[in-house]
Amino acid sequence: MTKANTKTDLAKALKDTQKELSSYMEELAKERASFINYRNRAVKDNQTARFWGKKDAVIELLPVLDDINRAQTHGEIDPKSPFGAIVTKLINNLQKIGLQSYGEAGEPFDHEFHEAIMSRQDSEAKKDKIEAIIEKGYKIDDIVVRPARVSVIVPKTES
Repeated sequence: MTKANTKTDLAKALKDTQKELSSYMEELAKERASFINYRNRAVKDNQTARFWGKKDAVIELLPVLDDINRAQTHGEIDPKSPFGAIVTKLINNLQKIGLQSYGEAGEPFDHEFHEAIMSRQDSEAKKDKIEAIIEKGYKIDDIVVRPARVSVIVPKTES
């Protein structure tokens, strides 16, 4: 074998090896991208499952919170009593998992956040406004779990 053939063979072998390496690097990049997509999807699926788990648990507790709110409104729960402390602890723990109540009298009525149970026409009203909260609305992480059930004042229409 001559020196020229050896150099040509080595150059060819080097070129083939570089081509093979490039092919492996492309496959590795595709696998890495596929894994990153899988990991991101798994994280999102986990977050979604956690949200639905929280939502399901909270929905079961909403009637209890409604009863607590009614009792507090009527002054039947002394915040300094043992039961008052339990109520405070329950509400604080629900807030820690992202539960927020909303709905106040005087706010503008919004179909996305409120459910009108009753309405009353008023000639002085300019737009739909909440007159009274019948049941508070609740959100978890800014997603409505239950709309606020309200009484609404609506502008009087000419008949």
